Amino acid sequence: MFNIKKAITPTPVNVEDKEKTVKIGEIANAAFSLTANGNGVVFNEAVNYLNKIFEKKLSSVSFEGKFEIILTVGNIKGLEDKKEAYTIEINSKKAVLTGTDEAGVLYAAYTLAKLIHFDGNDVLLPQCKITDYPRFEKRGHYFESRYGSDFLTLEDWKNGIDYLAESKINMITIGVYGCWGFQYDNEQVEFLNIPIEAYPELKTPRPIKYYSVKDRCTVYKKDVLPVMFVEDYLSEVIAYGKKKNIEIIPLFNSLGHNSVIPRIFPETSAKDENGNDRGKGFCTRNDKTIEIMTNIYDEIIEKYLKPNGIKSFHIGLDEVGKSYFCQCEKCRDTEHSELFIEYIIKLVKHLKSKGMENVYVYHDMWFNYDIVTEEVAQRFKDEGIYDTLIIDWWSYGLPGTNFGKQIDIINGCFHSREDEVNGIFRSVAKPFTGYFHWSMPTQLNENIYDLTNTAEKNNFEGISAYGTFEHCYDFNYQVVAECAWRGNNAAPYEEMIERYALEKFGDNFPNSFHELKNALEFSADRYSGTNFCTQIFEYYISSYTTADMTTNAGKSIGHVNFQDFPANRMKTIRDDKDGKFIPYFRNTRTKAEKAYNFFSNCSPSKEREIWKLIALSYIALTDEFLTIYECNEKYNDGTIDANAFLSELNRLIKQREEVMFLCENVRIKANQYTAIRDMTVNRQFMIDLKNHIEKEMAAGKKPEIN
Repeated sequence: MFNIKKAITPTPVNVEDKEKTVKIGEIANAAFSLTANGNGVVFNEAVNYLNKIFEKKLSSVSFEGKFEIILTVGNIKGLEDKKEAYTIEINSKKAVLTGTDEAGVLYAAYTLAKLIHFDGNDVLLPQCKITDYPRFEKRGHYFESRYGSDFLTLEDWKNGIDYLAESKINMITIGVYGCWGFQYDNEQVEFLNIPIEAYPELKTPRPIKYYSVKDRCTVYKKDVLPVMFVEDYLSEVIAYGKKKNIEIIPLFNSLGHNSVIPRIFPETSAKDENGNDRGKGFCTRNDKTIEIMTNIYDEIIEKYLKPNGIKSFHIGLDEVGKSYFCQCEKCRDTEHSELFIEYIIKLVKHLKSKGMENVYVYHDMWFNYDIVTEEVAQRFKDEGIYDTLIIDWWSYGLPGTNFGKQIDIINGCFHSREDEVNGIFRSVAKPFTGYFHWSMPTQLNENIYDLTNTAEKNNFEGISAYGTFEHCYDFNYQVVAECAWRGNNAAPYEEMIERYALEKFGDNFPNSFHELKNALEFSADRYSGTNFCTQIFEYYISSYTTADMTTNAGKSIGHVNFQDFPANRMKTIRDDKDGKFIPYFRNTRTKAEKAYNFFSNCSPSKEREIWKLIALSYIALTDEFLTIYECNEKYNDGTIDANAFLSELNRLIKQREEVMFLCENVRIKANQYTAIRDMTVNRQFMIDLKNHIEKEMAAGKKPEIN
């Protein structure tokens, strides 16, 4: 029997199930009419959406019949003070969708689409009454300005907005500027995703390099600029989001994660104790710094935000280490916390003067300096910015470990300060949807539930999760949507797995529930302390250079230490005194193989391919390290010969190429190379080892394998 509650995510606040259905037609033969009593871009989107859904699900584009579907904006008794609220009432004659506003009507339309089900060719709706409204005003995602996101097309963003809007998400923050350290061939990791006309020097070209199994060639492109930068389409993304009741907010990191601006304009750069430019961070007391930053803000506001009626801006300010602070004569004798507060006041005051009503700032430096206090709140009230500033509380650990100062990823140890989180300032919570898509997909949904509890306890305004956009986090996005809509009344984790299994793999339920649970377990996030693949053994972790990156105007100087991959990771296995890695590889490979076989036998779908790719990624990596390590030992003690070693290498290379090929067919095109680049290194190592063995054998030598 059709279960209304389990068919709808996020869960409605109240459902009265009449335990009857009404037939509204047959496939390719609709027997109903659609009436719209309202207007506005969001209301019109609700009408367009239902027409598209009926056309897609019913294979019909002409709707004439006795059964009425009515969309209207109006007062709803008991929900007069609720924004985005709606009711759906379905009886044998009509379905009435009423929203307290346009957004409510759109969300009613999204919900109605999930109520359509079939019995043979009959198209049915359940007779019911649904009353629904969100727990949190702000429900969203922040998509980081890193690998892949810079190559998303306008169409990619529109597809992503469509996808998230159906989960009743109403806020997407897009990273438009952020910088990291040195990685991949000692390249500085920098991203500026929009052009700044006032400063055309600011650009972040970078190479693309990977091996394409599909095309059987190495792909290399030099100095590629972000697609959004070249096509300058951010305004169109914002306008498209508004149609779906989604506010698109730019994040421009303004102190930490910042090297492009101080590198191009060294007068703004933080200085070291000798007066040299650090090549990152700012001198926040330098007038030129404030001039350039406010000019950039003004251009973004005038060009992208004002024309679209957006009044929110995110200035980042996370992870501002000591090296980001200036030690010039003006700054060196002032506490970093005071420099930080002064800088916030300058930036937020300016943004407020330009019409910004919501300015988001990350929490971590506030917390480290112990300045989330009533005293600082009063200072901001005196400065006239308290009502504008919103603290964005991010933490990506397990329950009981969040909001710490010290994070030890390898051992999963966190020094927690959860009990110190407060609601003194306007705030939102930022949970974690999983580590980035270029890494092997991971899951840490306990974190989402825990930060939802933090938001509830401190009466935050909302939840805006952190990650990058890719469908490998499909399930995680649904958990975020559920928690952001229902708060602590969200469906429990296992019920979310059950719903997802029913929706995506219902033909194979309950086996799909068990295999999804299995897949979520072996792909647990690196911060959980149990996923050695992502914590230690995948190439991404070894792609950072390990030398002390002393810089001169943003360029590394001196000797650079590239990590010796995979030799250093093989040594990790060899030196494992606790003997935990070999059993981990075997256990994870077995679980992943079971999941892969299950999903391979499910009905074809996008989700099936996504989960196959996740499973095969874990199979390949665990198999490679386990097999090569064990073959090396057996070869050197004479248990196997070189031909046996070669046979295993050929099998592993073929398997790795299967993962790469699947990635090229499943991932969003912009994101494909980011994962394949790392896989290319694994593949090349195995080919090099294979060639070494074959070359030595051809010369009549016994190959040395260390």
